[in-house]
Amino acid sequence: FVVSGGIGVTKNIICAGNVSIGNNATPDTNLHVKGTGTDILKIESTAAGAQGANLIMHHGSASPADNDVISLIQFNGLDDSNNSTTYSSIRAVATDVSNNSESGDITFHTRHNGTFDERLRILSSGEMGLGSDNPPTGSFTIRLTETPEFNLYSTQHAQNNNCKIN
Repeated sequence: FVVSGGIGVTKNIICAGNVSIGNNATPDTNLHVKGTGTDILKIESTAAGAQGANLIMHHGSASPADNDVISLIQFNGLDDSNNSTTYSSIRAVATDVSNNSESGDITFHTRHNGTFDERLRILSSGEMGLGSDNPPTGSFTIRLTETPEFNLYSTQHAQNNNCKIN
């Protein structure tokens, strides 16, 4: 189909299926945008206020549950065998969906030597774990893949007012 019109003309496109822009194949997602350059998508706001464009990714589940991944951004590419591979992602996790006590974490995942796993988590309370999905309260925790462990606790931490190195 063709959509035409001048400036200020509002267009409504109603489709019964998936939409593809720049791709002649049938899309396998609701919207598939394909281009040959590096600038594929632009979301722009011309509002005069202090806030710019707002991208909302909404999980409208009829049965929300604790620890649902409510939104994610994936960074995919091809490997040397032409397989589509997720190399990293950022996820929003609804850790508590109880009304009036909702909480959510942000997690960062990467692929290392073929293994895709969570590498960093920022808890809803502000604690952060690098290599740990459950850092102690009031801390920034780093867990290495080998035996050594390094924990840096805030001065308000109940267990230790200093650095702890194991």
